[in-house]
Amino acid sequence: MKNKLILALLVNCFACIAYAQSYYFRNYQVNDGVSSNIITCIAQDVKGFMWFGTRNGLNRFDGTTFKIFKNDIKDSTSIGNNSIHCLYEDKNQKLWIGTSKGVFIYDALHEKFSLFTKLPQSDIRGISSDHDNNIWFVIGFSLFKLNTITNTIVSYSLAKTQIPILNITSNGTVWVGTDSGTIKRYDHSRNTFTDYIITRSAKKDVSVYIQALYPVNDTSLLIGTFKQVFLFNTKTLVSKNVFDNTPLSNNIQAHKIIYQSGSTYWIGTENGLYIIDLKTGKFEIIKKQYANPYSINDNVITDFCKDKEGNTWVGTFFGGINYYSKQLNQFQKYFPLPGVNSLSGNLVHEIISDKYGNLWVGTEDAGLNKID
Repeated sequence: MKNKLILALLVNCFACIAYAQSYYFRNYQVNDGVSSNIITCIAQDVKGFMWFGTRNGLNRFDGTTFKIFKNDIKDSTSIGNNSIHCLYEDKNQKLWIGTSKGVFIYDALHEKFSLFTKLPQSDIRGISSDHDNNIWFVIGFSLFKLNTITNTIVSYSLAKTQIPILNITSNGTVWVGTDSGTIKRYDHSRNTFTDYIITRSAKKDVSVYIQALYPVNDTSLLIGTFKQVFLFNTKTLVSKNVFDNTPLSNNIQAHKIIYQSGSTYWIGTENGLYIIDLKTGKFEIIKKQYANPYSINDNVITDFCKDKEGNTWVGTFFGGINYYSKQLNQFQKYFPLPGVNSLSGNLVHEIISDKYGNLWVGTEDAGLNKID
């Protein structure tokens, strides 16, 4: 009786923080035509092509095949560096590619690349644009602004702060995250930045190096650090650890955050995909299952991109590309999984129900199964 009570309590506690929902992915790796399984960034252009930056070239996917662009020392119009860090398509349909050695612009008509010489030819960590004809760049750990009308560049020296993350919201608000637990909002009219400190509620021994930033609404931001994920209110200046009172409270290294639907957000981390509902506080952790052909195939999540059809592309550090579509998730799937209570075989020959509500599944390769 005592053991049953303990088991019931454990089940109820887990149910409070996790969904009972399956997520199925389609995987693309080197064997499928990708130039590398290390995916660093993802973007979709206006024509619908998916672009994937890797440590070994740039990839364009048309839904069927991958076209790879790499540096060719004999061709001055090839991309100048194979280590791709970020991608951005501007309103003129120019694709800007941030690499380890500067920014390159892609000419889609001739499939050629040109180096943008006005910026330092070093490590490009982020590219995005606002609503005032500016394109912003994180280069190294510094911030640059290019005005596309005047073709002038302004660099911002923000004291001793390092800028690891840039996010520009749908209404054009420019946010940058720092290595010291401070986020900065750009004031277009004054050409200055306003600081917001999110570390007041963080423990002193926990790193507050900001690695991910995503707007929830006009006054709230989801902020991922080296160890925590905060929901920060820019009006009240209150930050809340969204995984507070759980074992994950100070043990999540967030890399990317993306909005999914309703009040649900996906957080890409060093240790799996975290799916959290900010309204209910419930969450689920999606991790690689070695024998599951539909699981996400790596736990280190590097980037997200939601395409025009509402599907989500997930970049990983070791497992290539993972594609999530609602169409792939309409049916619960049953297949053999070693070490867990699952269907025993792959060749299902017959299914029949009994008067007790059980399903009996006959397989050709591994005997009879009863599903309660």
